[in-house]
Amino acid sequence: MGIVLHRTTGEFRESVHTPDFNPTEWVILQRGDSRIATLRTLLQTVPSQHVAIRSGDVLEEMTAGEKATVEAVNAVLFVQSDAAPDIDGIPSVAANGVAQHTISITKRGLRGGIVASGTETVRVLPESPITTSRGSFALVAGAGSVTVGPTLLRGALIIRFTDTAGVLRPASIRLRFQ
Repeated sequence: MGIVLHRTTGEFRESVHTPDFNPTEWVILQRGDSRIATLRTLLQTVPSQHVAIRSGDVLEEMTAGEKATVEAVNAVLFVQSDAAPDIDGIPSVAANGVAQHTISITKRGLRGGIVASGTETVRVLPESPITTSRGSFALVAGAGSVTVGPTLLRGALIIRFTDTAGVLRPASIRLRFQ
């Protein structure tokens, strides 16, 4: 039994049958390997994706530049509404044909922080015919927003967001219009 760390993705697994893992894809640490203590110490402060595997399988924390690259590659769109959730946990907004509601969209990295790099253009894809302030927009410093409504529609409606390049994981939000 041992510990393995994937060389490309940073996936970390404990208590594995090490002969099942290819050493060209995984750093394999057997019981008694001094690097286990190094890895455990690193994992107390950084995600496994931020552990650099250097020449000779030396493990250390990535530099700030390496971390930024990993964060940008693994970034996701994060959508948020400041509306209070209803009893079903769905943000509930007024609609009545007059009200508008703002949704915030940010590019988030592995640890949830905003990734301010990149030039992503986000598309707004409502599943129902609802007015949005714009159909697409560029994230500025990793953030942007869109206004939905007014609408005469009622009920829980889903609005999806995707980047035009298809690099970031898409996001969606469900809003209940009353």
